[in-house]
Amino acid sequence: MQKRPLLLLIAIIGLPTIAVSQANSSPLATDSGLIAHLKKTDLVFRQALRDCTGEVVERTTRGARTSFVYRASCQERVAPSEKGDCSYRVEGRGTIDSPEWATVRSWRLDLQCHG
Repeated sequence: MQKRPLLLLIAIIGLPTIAVSQANSSPLATDSGLIAHLKKTDLVFRQALRDCTGEVVERTTRGARTSFVYRASCQERVAPSEKGDCSYRVEGRGTIDSPEWATVRSWRLDLQCHG
């Protein structure tokens, strides 16, 4: 009879750990997950940028709101016949709106030509 209350106590103690583990398993919890999400969902990534290198994400949390800054050097998405020696120094600022969604709120693209 005493084994059941002990088992129940172990199950209750384990619940917060499971909830924390599930929260950390969000696709946006890692920088690589956030970057993959942005490249899949953001219009600028899908239509204007490609082959980004030196990707860095900085996150800031204030209260319940998490913001991020994405920085990289990216090539312009153009036809192969129009390729040049230019790239863009990119900075995107946005928010993580839910465990499954993030939005870039502003972009800055600085043209850098080497030639």
